[in-house]
Amino acid sequence: MDILIIGSRSFPPRIGGIERYVYEFSKAASRMGHDITVIVQRHKGEKKYERFGNVEVIRCYATSVKPLDRLFMYFQTILNKKGEYDVYWGHGTVGDLLHRWKPYVYTKHGFTSLRGDRNIVSNWILKKLEFGVLDKADTVTAVDLQSYKIVKKYNPETYLMENGIDVDRFSKEYENPYDSSRNVLFVGRLVESKGVIDIMDAVEGMKKVCLHMVGSGPLEGEIKSRESENIVFHGKVDKVEGYFQHADAFVLPSYHEGFPTTVLEAMAAKTPCIMTDLPAFKGNFSHGRDCLLFEPGDVEAMQKYIKMTLEDDKLAKHLTQRAYNKVKREYSWEAKTKEILQLFEELIDKR
Repeated sequence: MDILIIGSRSFPPRIGGIERYVYEFSKAASRMGHDITVIVQRHKGEKKYERFGNVEVIRCYATSVKPLDRLFMYFQTILNKKGEYDVYWGHGTVGDLLHRWKPYVYTKHGFTSLRGDRNIVSNWILKKLEFGVLDKADTVTAVDLQSYKIVKKYNPETYLMENGIDVDRFSKEYENPYDSSRNVLFVGRLVESKGVIDIMDAVEGMKKVCLHMVGSGPLEGEIKSRESENIVFHGKVDKVEGYFQHADAFVLPSYHEGFPTTVLEAMAAKTPCIMTDLPAFKGNFSHGRDCLLFEPGDVEAMQKYIKMTLEDDKLAKHLTQRAYNKVKREYSWEAKTKEILQLFEELIDKR
């Protein structure tokens, strides 16, 4: 099969769930003998064209203006073997550009417009982009249950296909990036809907505990202003494996999520997970079995669970072992890729 993918910002991935999703699928599918072409943004120092086995990467000129980036990707798609792919696969708000070609599959990684952390105009435009493509795709997949239920109303050809994880990424020992002894990790976009203020409030003042913030976003300035012996800001990092592997707890205090790759990464690294009880996790993870769950905005409960995890080694080992076994059994990228490829084959057969 010859597959074109658009919507990822970088390849190989930096930070971002879509980037990791596209990268891991492409690696697995190429190992199975399929040809993959990925169109992404071109960052400083990167080649315009690069090949990784059966994966061809084409990088377009990137600006700080997202609508222009969308146009560059669109024109690159027109120039690049128009009509010669078996499947066109779009992700994110850029992914809606591909509905002009068939067969077209669109994958929804949560709804950014439902978070409520943007101004009214930006949110209105984003909502138009996010919902406008749903009924134009031949097939839509969603990575979380909440998005699946929403998308299904717009397109009956919708399937739930959650994120996967390459567990082997964490099988080797990575360098420890921490100087402190008890380390709590947050990885993600630095916006209010991710609960970044809540996690700082929870950790601030805790003795011998250091919160490490990895990511970038509008709240960088506020996080830097609160740096102390309890809070360290690392910014965006290219390699996150060591941060996950050597953390004593990973906390995701989000108010809204799709199906975050960071949770799977933490579990694959055998790091205890503390996260908000969101629809994305229901039916997948259980409180007290493979993670600890608290209600969004409940800073006291978050602080309580952080202390429990750091002070109770038996609990931490119980959570990490069960979580690791679960992601290895149910969320490997080999299995997820086979599911996706089967869907593509069925779509091609219908045409």
